[in-house]
Amino acid sequence: MLSALNSLSFVIASLAGWLSEHQQRSIEYVVEENRILREQIGDRKLRFTDNQRRRLAVRAKELSRSALNRIATIVTPETLLAWNCEEISSTKTSTAGFGSIPKPAVSHWINESGREDSNLRPPGPEPGALPS
Repeated sequence: MLSALNSLSFVIASLAGWLSEHQQRSIEYVVEENRILREQIGDRKLRFTDNQRRRLAVRAKELSRSALNRIATIVTPETLLAWNCEEISSTKTSTAGFGSIPKPAVSHWINESGREDSNLRPPGPEPGALPS
């Protein structure tokens, strides 16, 4: 029984080590890819949508400032942390979201092809129908 338990813990430890090594190699690849993209972009200022800012801020929140200094090549750690503060303050004060102006509800009824999607239309009379 003890031998089987030792074998199982060895397998689990080996698997955990392999996963950690694989994860580290993946991170190093993504960091290098970001460096190359940054070199191609040069000194041009990047423009991010509110959704992109929100996504980066959420991920940055999970990391320490020193980790951000090592890996953040597109946006500075200070900017990421500022975006996170903006996102937090906007969710407390507004239902509109992260620094955005609410879009009309009608836009949700239009599908990708630009046609109205009848399945998404709110209940009520058909559009263009005369009141009876």
